[in-house]
Order: sequence, then C-alpha cells, then structure tokens
Amino acid sequence: MNIMYLATILALLPIFAVQGQYAIRNVSVIPMTKDTVLHDQTVVIRNGMIEQIRPSKNVRINNDLTIIDGSG
Repeated sequence: MNIMYLATILALLPIFAVQGQYAIRNVSVIPMTKDTVLHDQTVVIRNGMIEQIRPSKNVRINNDLTIIDGSG
C-alpha cells in the first residue's frame, strides 16, 4: 500500500468516528518506535481512535466493522 494513502486515511479519522467503526486491511505501517515497515497489517478504528494494529492474518474482524481493503 502506498504510504501516502495510509497517511490520508489516518488524517480522516475524525470523519470515521462520526460514521462508524472500521478495519483497514492489508496496509503497511511505519511505527514511530522502530526504523522498519510492518507489511500486511490491519488497523482497527473505533470511536475515532486506533484500537489495534496487528498482522492481518491474526485479526478477527467482527460484523460491526466496515472493512476497507488497503491493498494497492
């Protein structure tokens, strides 16, 4: 996934908070604590806050989440 695309999604978090709860699947995440890129991650957003970031294969998606495919 393009890093700018993910940055755009994260910038829109306040809009997501108003609209619902989301899981953005298959994205690359750059953590602020390491000099690395985490590929194939899922970002779960609830109430406008990032609830979790985990490898996509380890995340169980509930029916209450709107799924966004972040693969490019």
